[in-house]
Amino acid sequence: MKVKCSLKEITEILYEEGVPPAKIVKILTRIGFSEGRVVSMVASITTLCEQRESFNDILARLEKLEKMVMTIGGKQGNGEEAYVHRKVKI
Repeated sequence: MKVKCSLKEITEILYEEGVPPAKIVKILTRIGFSEGRVVSMVASITTLCEQRESFNDILARLEKLEKMVMTIGGKQGNGEEAYVHRKVKI
Protein backbone atom coordinates (compact mmCIF):
# COMPACT_ATOMS: atom_id res chain seq x y z
CA MET A 1 0.00 0.00 0.00
CA LYS A 2 1.38 3.40 -0.96
CA VAL A 3 0.55 6.56 0.91
CA LYS A 4 1.33 9.96 -0.51
CA CYS A 5 2.61 12.27 2.21
CA SER A 6 5.03 15.19 2.09
CA LEU A 7 8.27 15.37 4.02
CA LYS A 8 6.88 18.34 5.94
CA GLU A 9 3.76 16.43 7.01
CA ILE A 10 5.76 13.40 8.13
CA THR A 11 8.21 15.57 10.06
CA GLU A 12 5.41 17.51 11.80
CA ILE A 13 3.63 14.30 12.80
CA LEU A 14 6.78 12.73 14.23
CA TYR A 15 7.73 15.91 16.11
CA GLU A 16 4.24 16.37 17.56
CA GLU A 17 4.30 12.74 18.71
CA GLY A 18 7.41 13.51 20.75
CA VAL A 19 10.08 11.90 18.58
CA PRO A 20 13.41 13.71 19.18
CA PRO A 21 14.79 15.66 16.18
CA ALA A 22 17.91 13.46 15.84
CA LYS A 23 15.73 10.34 15.71
CA ILE A 24 13.47 11.95 13.09
CA VAL A 25 16.52 12.60 10.88
CA LYS A 26 17.67 9.01 11.34
CA ILE A 27 14.24 7.55 10.51
CA LEU A 28 13.60 9.69 7.43
CA THR A 29 17.08 9.24 5.95
CA ARG A 30 16.67 5.50 6.42
CA ILE A 31 13.39 5.64 4.47
CA GLY A 32 15.16 7.36 1.59
CA PHE A 33 14.90 11.12 2.01
CA SER A 34 18.15 13.06 1.54
CA GLU A 35 19.84 13.99 4.80
CA GLY A 36 20.21 17.66 3.85
CA ARG A 37 16.50 18.10 3.13
CA VAL A 38 15.53 16.23 6.29
CA VAL A 39 17.86 18.25 8.53
CA SER A 40 16.61 21.58 7.15
CA MET A 41 12.97 20.47 7.44
CA VAL A 42 13.44 19.24 11.02
CA ALA A 43 15.12 22.54 11.93
CA SER A 44 12.29 24.61 10.47
CA ILE A 45 9.57 22.44 12.03
CA THR A 46 11.13 22.49 15.51
CA THR A 47 11.54 26.28 15.31
CA LEU A 48 7.98 26.70 14.08
CA CYS A 49 6.54 24.43 16.81
CA GLU A 50 8.53 26.21 19.53
CA GLN A 51 7.27 29.57 18.28
CA ARG A 52 3.71 28.23 18.19
CA GLU A 53 4.01 26.94 21.78
CA SER A 54 5.48 30.27 22.89
CA PHE A 55 2.70 32.18 21.11
CA ASN A 56 0.00 29.97 22.68
CA ASP A 57 1.57 30.50 26.11
CA ILE A 58 1.54 34.28 25.63
CA LEU A 59 -2.08 34.13 24.43
CA ALA A 60 -3.11 32.14 27.51
CA ARG A 61 -1.41 34.68 29.78
CA LEU A 62 -3.12 37.58 28.00
CA GLU A 63 -6.52 35.88 28.33
CA LYS A 64 -5.84 35.34 32.04
CA LEU A 65 -4.88 39.01 32.40
CA GLU A 66 -8.01 40.09 30.54
CA LYS A 67 -10.20 38.02 32.90
CA MET A 68 -8.43 39.54 35.91
CA VAL A 69 -9.03 43.07 34.62
CA MET A 70 -12.68 42.30 33.89
CA THR A 71 -13.28 40.90 37.38
CA ILE A 72 -11.30 43.64 39.12
CA GLY A 73 -12.65 46.53 37.03
CA GLY A 74 -15.90 48.18 37.87
CA LYS A 75 -17.70 51.52 37.91
CA GLN A 76 -17.10 54.19 40.49
CA GLY A 77 -19.90 56.40 41.73
CA ASN A 78 -19.03 59.13 39.22
CA GLY A 79 -19.33 56.75 36.26
CA GLU A 80 -15.61 56.41 35.63
CA GLU A 81 -14.17 52.97 35.33
CA ALA A 82 -11.95 51.97 38.23
CA TYR A 83 -9.22 49.38 37.90
CA VAL A 84 -6.87 47.99 40.47
CA HIS A 85 -3.41 47.98 38.96
CA ARG A 86 -1.32 44.91 39.72
CA LYS A 87 1.99 43.73 38.46
CA VAL A 88 1.35 40.71 36.27
CA LYS A 89 4.20 38.80 34.67
CA ILE A 90 3.60 38.26 30.98
